[in-house]
Amino acid sequence: MTSRSINRLPDMIKLLVRLATITLAAAGFTFGGSTAPKPIYENDFQSVEIGKEPEGFLILAGAFAVRAENRNRFLELPGTPLEDFGALFGEATMTGSRVEASVQSWPRRRLSPTFGVGLYGLGGFRLLLSGNKGKLELWRRDEVVASANHRWQKEGWTRLILAAVPQQDGSWRIRGKSWDAGGEEPADWMIDYLTETAPPQGKPSIWGQPFSGFPIRFDDLTVRRVGILE
Repeated sequence: MTSRSINRLPDMIKLLVRLATITLAAAGFTFGGSTAPKPIYENDFQSVEIGKEPEGFLILAGAFAVRAENRNRFLELPGTPLEDFGALFGEATMTGSRVEASVQSWPRRRLSPTFGVGLYGLGGFRLLLSGNKGKLELWRRDEVVASANHRWQKEGWTRLILAAVPQQDGSWRIRGKSWDAGGEEPADWMIDYLTETAPPQGKPSIWGQPFSGFPIRFDDLTVRRVGILE
């Protein structure tokens, strides 16, 4: 190899990385949990018959059904019984992923619901907003592995994002945030958890515990792939 060829290597590497980035972005990947150009799953329930379960949903527990209010359709979990309910949807994957959802519910006196989203099935991660605790919590299976103080905005819809980003050294960075859906998305992640253990293969999910006795509504579900580059 000539000295001229050696001098051109950095430019060639940059070009290859750029081409790889463009290819992955076209396939629906994002990088570092940033805004995605192409979701691999979207559901606003507008085309689902009222009173029915959405096609492709695996209801683990709870009488989930599509309801409507002011021409907007959403997936609703009834306010009773007061237990832990969930549903799986979308594609099972082991790759980096990001799930988003809008959720609405109401408190009753001092009782508030818990709700959130998950990745990688029952053995994966859940990002749950607990109104009673005033916390946003990251669960792995049945254990809280990270949390952040977060006061639930009781009026309107709440937006949640959970992202699992594979790192170049083989570790995984799990991130989460939540905010009033009528406001601006926070620039920073509220939860940023690093683990050496890769998640299992599994589907995205939604979860609800209607402790206040009011229903919990889910809408605008979105799933995106997240690439290894950050």
